Amino acid sequence: MVTCSLLPDDTDIPLEDVSPDLVLSFTSGAAVFAIFDFAGAPDGSLTRNLALISKSEMPRVSLIGYFGRAPDTTPTVIFTANISTISLFDAVRLDNIQLSYLPAKSVYPNFTLSATCTIQFSADSSWSILGTLTLYETTATFSFMLQRGSLTLNETLGLKISNIDFDGSYTLTPSVTSTLGLSANIDLGPVTASSSVIFVSGKPAVLVIRVPGTLSIADLVRKVFDDDIPTDVINISFSNLLLYYAWINYTDPGSGGQSYTVGFNAQADTDVYGTFFIHHSLSICKLTTA
Repeated sequence: MVTCSLLPDDTDIPLEDVSPDLVLSFTSGAAVFAIFDFAGAPDGSLTRNLALISKSEMPRVSLIGYFGRAPDTTPTVIFTANISTISLFDAVRLDNIQLSYLPAKSVYPNFTLSATCTIQFSADSSWSILGTLTLYETTATFSFMLQRGSLTLNETLGLKISNIDFDGSYTLTPSVTSTLGLSANIDLGPVTASSSVIFVSGKPAVLVIRVPGTLSIADLVRKVFDDDIPTDVINISFSNLLLYYAWINYTDPGSGGQSYTVGFNAQADTDVYGTFFIHHSLSICKLTTA
């Protein structure tokens, strides 16, 4: 760790758990080093709020407090700490967390946690994306995004999922309640589909893909199975296409009772060599995961 001349070179700093990459750019002032225990935080405090939303036991952490002036002479008070892991939901955790607290930055005090968010879809599929969790006195919000590149799931046969936005919020009084949602885009040949994930009890239950316009099956096969199928060989097209992968059998009360069956499935109006079928269902692949 770089202490920036706040302490003599031979000072024994009791911060074995602090990341060696942490750099403090301040040159004058006073620093406080301590071990912090979240379990002793008073009710209603920001530290207590963090313990409330964590489904795992909060570890004791090494804390740095700085009081002084930054290089531009602005008065500065900052507290920072590194936390290894916090579990937010059964299938969602935060890793490599850096907590920062600037009490004078805003009239609304808050903790900001910069972290890597890991979403565990199944034993074989998980995503890790970057973002922040911010805690206030009575609420908390989080936002984790993948703005470049794409990710995949083993269950969806290589579909590339991009522009991922995973966010949510907490209400901390009188009891802890939460909402969360995940949206993304998926390229299916010439069509860009919108997708979302339905969470049930903090776990991913269904990946839903809604495809606008009309999609030919040749384009879909080329994208999903990476196979070169000429369009005129398979003259089949879909409209009002709904693709989904369900990890559990689920009926969504928020979408008119839409039912989802375990596996990779599709529902669509189908045109087969000029013959039109309304609301045809098919199973793309039946997979079972742990």
